[in-house]
Amino acid sequence: MMTSLRCQEEEGVHGEPPLAKKQKTPSANVVVMDGGMGRELLNMGVPQRDGLWSATALVEEEYHPQVVTLHERFIAAGARTLTTVNYAVQPTYYSRAFPADWEKRMIKDTQTAAELACRARENAAVPGVKVLGSLPPLVDNHRPDLYSEYVKQNGEDVLIATYEKLSTALVCGGVDILLMETVNSWKEVRVVLAAVKQHSLPVWISMSGEMRDEELEEHPESSVNIAEELLAAKASGAAKIEMLSFNCATPEKIMACLEALRGAGMIDKLREAGIHLGVYANCCDFVREKHWDVRANPQFRATKAHLKEDGGYAKVAREFVRMGASHVGGCCGCTPSMIQEVSDAAFATVEAA
Repeated sequence: MMTSLRCQEEEGVHGEPPLAKKQKTPSANVVVMDGGMGRELLNMGVPQRDGLWSATALVEEEYHPQVVTLHERFIAAGARTLTTVNYAVQPTYYSRAFPADWEKRMIKDTQTAAELACRARENAAVPGVKVLGSLPPLVDNHRPDLYSEYVKQNGEDVLIATYEKLSTALVCGGVDILLMETVNSWKEVRVVLAAVKQHSLPVWISMSGEMRDEELEEHPESSVNIAEELLAAKASGAAKIEMLSFNCATPEKIMACLEALRGAGMIDKLREAGIHLGVYANCCDFVREKHWDVRANPQFRATKAHLKEDGGYAKVAREFVRMGASHVGGCCGCTPSMIQEVSDAAFATVEAA
């Protein structure tokens, strides 16, 4: 039962005070995306289960209302895209947590995530909101070395089949767009494109802003190669590619990717091909170690003060827009209030242009 959601919101039971119920008319130039769901759900009372993280809000039905409410809060803050909360719903995590029936649970929870986001959109009744179906990394994120080992052990056909099942569950749940998140290499993108070609939905590709190689070294300049590959894939009709985005890294690291694209003249080429440029950066107070292990991740982290206070992340967002980004939101640690500030800043940027 999804009862009393608005009463809960007005009573301020979340980690932040309730947002004003104001609506904005989406700009033709800047689309505001939502912020981070996982940490905020924990702040709203969803328990931290080892190996599940934000997926607990899907596995345990009593927390479905929190998912819907948080989606609604992001819409109220000005977001016009909602990303489904199934980032941790993938084979590596689920096979550890549910060895007996992990695949059945994985598909069910993925569809549930899509349904909850669509329910929030219906409840909010704000025109123009799109639901993005998350296609997460199938191995620990930010670890292309582990991804490569997974491919060696299982073969790309297994990965393609998994993404086919996940994307179908998202489509059945009602998403508008398929979003591959936190990708490290073109090898990963290629697998996803092969899996989603069965669907007619637009495809957005979001690279990890760290752009790590298999030795875990960072290479922002490789964003240029990714752009070239996406342009070629779109021209060949491989998929309905409409976005190149960067996420889950500090604003500074993502800015380095954008600088590399601009230096190579790629931002204009992407725009001419109908491929938008998006950014949703990390805001949490956290330095990721080179051999970062997600299982040791405590999840609860403060948002960086300089990004959370005095509209700090909104200032960063305006820089992303100045660099050519048409879609701007936030990743880990980015709250509804911060998205409200991004929305205000993005619209001010357009009005001043």
